[in-house]
Amino acid sequence: SAFLASFVLPSIAALAPEKSRPASRQLVTVLTTLGRNRPDECIHSLVMPTLMGKARESLISGETSNEVSKAQCELISRLIKSNCFPIHELSKLVEQSVSIKWSELSMGVITTIVQKKPALGSITIKAFVDKIDACSNEARLVKSTKFSTLFHTFVTKYG
Repeated sequence: SAFLASFVLPSIAALAPEKSRPASRQLVTVLTTLGRNRPDECIHSLVMPTLMGKARESLISGETSNEVSKAQCELISRLIKSNCFPIHELSKLVEQSVSIKWSELSMGVITTIVQKKPALGSITIKAFVDKIDACSNEARLVKSTKFSTLFHTFVTKYG
């Protein structure tokens, strides 16, 4: 966990919005291997901090940016699509996603997770529905195609 936070997370953080470059093949390979060998640590130390916008924490100034970049979201979606995380870990990821602030970019990642149809308990489903309901009242998300795709995917998979 300390290794991931110290050495791998800064590589993900380097995929900042202003640089807008995709992840290297090496980074994808390393993360895929880590995800297969240590899925729990990878999700808790890399995926969630990235989705929460904490991946870009500056060690020098201590400033954080709540923005998750397109390249970071594409990287996480790519890892999920590659099946490197077991389905029970994706269930935990759905549970944790309810507690973060959803953005246009993070909703694409959440949709990718929901498309895998991890087993969700009734409490998680209720929390997810409540989160969708809360987001449907936000002006920035109401007209979002990614929000409607997430809603549609959730209804077709769990409806």
